[in-house]
Amino acid sequence: ILPAGTYYFCRFYMGNSAKLLFSSSQANRIYVDSPSRPGSLCTGQADPAGTFWLENSNEFNKGGREELVEVFVHGTNRNADRSRPTWCTPAGDPPTIDRCESDVLLNNSSGFEGMINAPDTTVELNNSGVFTGAIAADKIRFNNSVKFELTAAVKDSAPATSSGVRRGGWVECSPTPSTSGDPESGC
Repeated sequence: ILPAGTYYFCRFYMGNSAKLLFSSSQANRIYVDSPSRPGSLCTGQADPAGTFWLENSNEFNKGGREELVEVFVHGTNRNADRSRPTWCTPAGDPPTIDRCESDVLLNNSSGFEGMINAPDTTVELNNSGVFTGAIAADKIRFNNSVKFELTAAVKDSAPATSSGVRRGGWVECSPTPSTSGDPESGC
């Protein structure tokens, strides 16, 4: 269980049957930055840096409050142009070869409860994945028995808007908090 807060990664990966739960009373944010973004702290890191991947039978915030967990993925210039991970088999007969090349992959019975904001990249769910929450992405692919549920809690958590959602800006936090005891201060 991770305490409430803001987390910054150059890559996020959960493998075989991993379980992660977040605070059920306060907001939780995960930023997955990209070596493709000018000024990124991830510059120079090799592919698959900049990705958010869940491999097999993962539980991301299962039973948690999906409206309190947001994942922001900047996206990479390798989206739809990288080698597929060995654990991700393209769906179809014959297999559709352009699958499993996305910056955001949830595969093989992985469960996700939260919100993903990835307006410049592809979010892909494969093989019996279950997604509870919301997705904002350039492209969304659901392959082989995927279940998606937009919940009332997520719908009610967003302010009303007449246009689409786009998070174009990233905030860099100071390595030293501006307020003692508050690691997120200085952002």
